[in-house]
Amino acid sequence: MTSVFLSYSRDNKPIADRLYHDLKRAGLSPWQDTDLATEIQWGQDIRGRIEAADAFILLASPEAADPARYVVRELAEAERLNKRILRVWVAGEAGQLPAAWTERHMIDARGRYWQALPKLLADLGGQAVSSPRDLIADVPSLSAMADQLHGAVPFRAAGHSLVRVPVVPSGYGMGWLVGPADDPLPDMTRGLLPPIAVLFKFTGPEHDDSLAEVVQYLVSVGRTPWVVYVEGPKQMGENRVPKYELPNDGGHVWADQVELSERAVREWVKGRHQGMSVFFHGPNPLAFAVGSRLREMLPYELLHYPRGQSRYTTVFGAANVK
Repeated sequence: MTSVFLSYSRDNKPIADRLYHDLKRAGLSPWQDTDLATEIQWGQDIRGRIEAADAFILLASPEAADPARYVVRELAEAERLNKRILRVWVAGEAGQLPAAWTERHMIDARGRYWQALPKLLADLGGQAVSSPRDLIADVPSLSAMADQLHGAVPFRAAGHSLVRVPVVPSGYGMGWLVGPADDPLPDMTRGLLPPIAVLFKFTGPEHDDSLAEVVQYLVSVGRTPWVVYVEGPKQMGENRVPKYELPNDGGHVWADQVELSERAVREWVKGRHQGMSVFFHGPNPLAFAVGSRLREMLPYELLHYPRGQSRYTTVFGAANVK
């Protein structure tokens, strides 16, 4: 079994976690540092893991390129040991990465994870991995799909047993599919989801009730609680991140969230807007940016930008949750 060392910045943990599960599902043996203390004593343990690995995967991003991070040291150790190194570009622009990284071949996974994954597996000799949509025809329920994809989070809300499955990763966030754990899956290969809600959560505490309240709203209006849930960096806030238009000091994080939001919606909604409600939990400038991308999928008259100070603001389709 091919062993793989995953080297990444903690800022890029969403896509690192998804890749870890997919490498395992493909018959490989990946390792990441989730079992180690937050303050890693970079020494014999990490060096030993790199030395024992058959391949070294670098998740390239502006944060990973920071000389103060462990990624740079891990890469140097892999180069010293003459390890096979594969570079996966997960965030940022070429000018934000070291020239030594961009001058060599990188698999571009920015906003196209499910297109990049087969290329990486071909280089590693792993088994082909289907996209989430391709898995639908072979599983009877969302919980069965979760078993195949791994990384799912079960929870209860409004009297329903639900499961949250990570399906659309990006450098800084994750798009989840949420629905009843054991109900038969709709024919999603033809885009036939029941009326669905989309929750964009770009800021706030890691464990809050955002998703549960949206589920409660769907149940209260008689809808099956299917949700596309797009989650962004927890530290993103009005006073911490510059305006979306600015290219420096976090602009690439905002751009990543806009791309993730559009792709997560396209993956499951496929242009169908009938009965769909959208909620934002985060800075209004980001909601404006996401809304401009959604406009391609929706009749213009159905799209309204969020205003005011409400915790959740409906963009179109239904009344505010709060």
